[in-house]
Amino acid sequence: MRARVIRPAGAPSVHLPAALLVPAAAVSAVALIPLAYIVVLGLQTGLATFIELTFRPRVFELFANTVALLVLAVPACATIGVAAAWLVERTDVPGRRALAVLLAAPLVIPASPIGSARLILRD
Repeated sequence: MRARVIRPAGAPSVHLPAALLVPAAAVSAVALIPLAYIVVLGLQTGLATFIELTFRPRVFELFANTVALLVLAVPACATIGVAAAWLVERTDVPGRRALAVLLAAPLVIPASPIGSARLILRD
């Protein structure tokens, strides 16, 4: 069984195999569980309570912190990432391969062990 992907006019058609589509749909469904829980909880508590809990000053403070983190972290990460990629791919600096592996390591190692290690080393 193959799912057909909608492409712009003139683009070649691509068929996704079910072996790829089924796990992707399963992961997407699992990722939506917290959102579904919040919606169900909001419907159970009633609109007035939901609005009261959602629009508290603390929620706005957390939202502002999130936006500030976004505004600062995205440009910083993009700058560092592009510079590191350029250094690894476009120069002949010694240790390029080791540097490439070290730069890719955070993509392989989950954040929770890294956070735990930082807490342990901090104490």
